[in-house]
Amino acid sequence: MRLWEIPTERVLAMPQAGLWPLAALMAGPPEATLEAVVERLAGASLPPGERGELTGLLTVLAGLRLPRSVVEQILRRNPMIRDLLSQSSVAEILREEAAAEGMAKGIAEGKAEGQRSLVQLLLENRFGALAAAELAALTSASEPTLRDVAVHLATDSREQVRARLGLA
Repeated sequence: MRLWEIPTERVLAMPQAGLWPLAALMAGPPEATLEAVVERLAGASLPPGERGELTGLLTVLAGLRLPRSVVEQILRRNPMIRDLLSQSSVAEILREEAAAEGMAKGIAEGKAEGQRSLVQLLLENRFGALAAAELAALTSASEPTLRDVAVHLATDSREQVRARLGLA
């Protein structure tokens, strides 16, 4: 069965709520489909536990087609679904993933800042105080550019270093 070829309306028209999260994988615009399933789940007369399980499944399946931030944004628009999410294990997983992503981003930023500081220290040791334009270029330099400057620092002239930093 090729779910992505079946119109979402076919599944959403069925009375079996357990099938509704599959609509996230079916034909149609993913955001509009997700919104339709959320509304359908919110309006269904289901026990909170079942609604929570189906919302969790919907979150996972929709995440295959949409960025997590978009899925979360759409799910949180509905107050009932937002409350279910805050109490579910899915919310805990999303929080853990967000924390892990934040930690990885912080580590990467710290590494880049350390590399930038080291290159600045080496440049100042070799050439003396840096001009404002050099400091600005160093601050906005990418990691490959910083690595390139560091590798060639021992042999490059100040003009060559400025060229590597994009200061002709």
